[in-house]
Amino acid sequence: MTYGKKSLGLGALCFALVSFNACGPGTETPDGGSGGGAGTGGGSALLPDGGVNCQVVALDPKLGTLVLGMGFTVQEAPALGVNVLTVERNGATLFALGTETATSLPVGIFSLGTYPAIAQAAAFQPVVPANEPTGFASNFLTSDGTSLLAGYTKAASAGAVLVFTPGAPTPTKYINAPGNYSATSVSGKFLINALGLGTTAGSGIYALTASTSTGAPLATFDSTWQAASGVSAVTSNGVVIAGYYGTATSDSKNHLLAVAPSTYLGPIAGSTSFSLMGSVEVYAGFDVLNAVGFKDGVAVQRGDFLPPTYQAVTSDIVRYPLTLAGSGVQTVTVGAAQTVVSAPNRCTEVDFIGHLGDDLLLGVKDRTGRRLVRVVKP
Repeated sequence: MTYGKKSLGLGALCFALVSFNACGPGTETPDGGSGGGAGTGGGSALLPDGGVNCQVVALDPKLGTLVLGMGFTVQEAPALGVNVLTVERNGATLFALGTETATSLPVGIFSLGTYPAIAQAAAFQPVVPANEPTGFASNFLTSDGTSLLAGYTKAASAGAVLVFTPGAPTPTKYINAPGNYSATSVSGKFLINALGLGTTAGSGIYALTASTSTGAPLATFDSTWQAASGVSAVTSNGVVIAGYYGTATSDSKNHLLAVAPSTYLGPIAGSTSFSLMGSVEVYAGFDVLNAVGFKDGVAVQRGDFLPPTYQAVTSDIVRYPLTLAGSGVQTVTVGAAQTVVSAPNRCTEVDFIGHLGDDLLLGVKDRTGRRLVRVVKP
């Protein structure tokens, strides 16, 4: 099935609710097992992909049935609650975006402590304010080193981002950001992939300074792309990934563009903008679920949203090395794809991807439970 921005949104919403079976039967069981085929209950049915019985198949204690690619190693894999949707480190502390318990809304932000000794803290900050009963939390959480950024949207693409600064006298503030779909941070700024910020409208990448709540357009999509907002990421060597979904019927793909520091640092400092036309394309496809920086490259989570529940199902995670060259105007070269992990069946599934410094984090689940797996590229 090919899908576009609308399907991505439906899949994200389903994923946000799947922890407590709101997306239909057979998707999750109390022991974290993945439903198989048309049967109900934890994968006891034989899967169509080779007839694997998920209740008896051998599982690696960390990766389960996932297959690790050459050149990568696995480190810690602490247990993870079913209510966690994604994670992000802020200072030394790992935070989560998720529900307060396994069976409750709303979605909010809470501490998990210091990785890998993670445990959910009692303090819980809802993403959607109480006066916005029709708001839905966006599926991202990012840090500028001091504050965390999350977002929500509602009907007609309206919405806002939440700047949450743990321990501050006034820890929360909301800034208008319609259609916020993803965000990342670089050079002390939040980069928000949205349909606007503050009083400025238009699909593009916006730079936000959390301490002053001020922002401005940073990168614009070419009008011929008919672009809707997409995924965002930053690599350890400073390459920004600016994603968009091409809404033209001849396109309908998610595109990942690479932007060198020499292109964006001046506009960030001067509150000016530049066009993404001519940027190097890292990847384009119907199968993009998410992307995060992974050392000096970007890890692309690929898969689909499968009916009838449209739960996100990961097929593999592929890393593209991104090499910077030049002392003035820098260029980005995209290296050959490297398979990080692949999923030969649905006995073990990847719920989300994140990062811990230069390393990749995988939210993984199977019949033995849910865990947060750290993958390292030497």
